[in-house]
Amino acid sequence: MSISLNIIKLLTEYNPCFKFLVFYISPAFVREIKAVLVLQLQSIEVILCLKFTILDSPASRVVVCENMKRISQKYKVLAIHIIGEFIGSTLFSLMYFMFIARYLDSEFEFSFTVLAFFIGAAYFVSVYIPFHTYRIHIIPFISIIRALQKKKWRIIYNKIPAQIFGAFAGTALFKVFMTLMNSEVDIMDMWSYRLEQPSDVLFFNLLVVFVLCYAFYILQLLFKSLNFTSTFFFALVVQALFIFTWQVSEITALNVFGYLSLILLEGDFDFLTNVFWTIVIHLVSPSLLAIGIFYYIRDRYFNKGRNIPRPPAGSVSQNYDV
Repeated sequence: MSISLNIIKLLTEYNPCFKFLVFYISPAFVREIKAVLVLQLQSIEVILCLKFTILDSPASRVVVCENMKRISQKYKVLAIHIIGEFIGSTLFSLMYFMFIARYLDSEFEFSFTVLAFFIGAAYFVSVYIPFHTYRIHIIPFISIIRALQKKKWRIIYNKIPAQIFGAFAGTALFKVFMTLMNSEVDIMDMWSYRLEQPSDVLFFNLLVVFVLCYAFYILQLLFKSLNFTSTFFFALVVQALFIFTWQVSEITALNVFGYLSLILLEGDFDFLTNVFWTIVIHLVSPSLLAIGIFYYIRDRYFNKGRNIPRPPAGSVSQNYDV
C-alpha cells in the first residue's frame, strides 16, 4: 500500500471530520475528495523521492557542496568589500579634516602645497590600506560610475551606505581627537570664501564632480584596469581639485558625506540653505551628472556592445567585485 493511502487511512481513523465525510456524505463526493488527496500526496511523494535520490548520488552531493561554497564565498567577499569601504571612508574623513585642522593651527607650520599633498596621499592610503585592493571608492559618484560600468546596482546599495557611516565615524573621531587635544581651531574657518547664491554652489559642485568622474573614467581607459598607477594618478586629481576648492564654502564633492557630517556635528547650519536644496545640490544633481558622464563617454569612445576594459579574471574578489 502506498504512503498516500496509509495517510488517508490514518485520517479516517483519527480525524472525526474526515470520518464524518467518509461515512455520511455521498460516496461519489467522497471518492472525488479522496482522489484529490491521493493525487496531491502522491506528487509530494515523487518530489521527496527525487530529492533524496539526487542527494544520494555522490556526484550530486559534490555539486551541491561546491555551489554552497561558492555562494558562501561570494557573500563573504561582498561583506569584506563593504567593511573595506567603511574603513576607507573613515580613514579618509579623519585624515582629511585632521590635515586641514593642522594647517589652520598656528602651532603647526607647513605650506599649502604640503597640505594638498597630504590630502592626495590621504585618498590614496584610504583606498589601499583596508585590504590592499584598489576597489574602494570613498567618493559616491565614483561608485555610481562603477555600478553603471559593471551593470551591478548592488555596488550602490552596498557601498554608499558604508561610505555614509564611514564618513560620519571618521568625522566623529576627528571631533573627539580635537576635544581631547583641547584644540581651539574652528575647522569651519577653512571656508574663507562664501558663495551666497545656491546656483553658484550647484555650479561649482557639478564642475568638480564632472572633473572627478571624467578623470576616473579616462584613467581606466588609459591603464585598462583599477591598479596602482591609475589610483595614484586619480589621487593627484583629488589633490589638484582640493587646491582650487577647499577654501570655497559648500564645495563638498571631494568628501560630500564627510562635509555634511561635519556640519551636522558642528551644528553650524548657516552654510546650508534648507534640507531640500542641500540634498539637490550636494547629492541628487551630482549623481545625475555622474550618470550623464558615463553615457556620454561610453557612446563617444565605445561602439555598441563594448564595455570598459576590465582586469583579467583570476580571483574571487575580481569575480564578485562590488
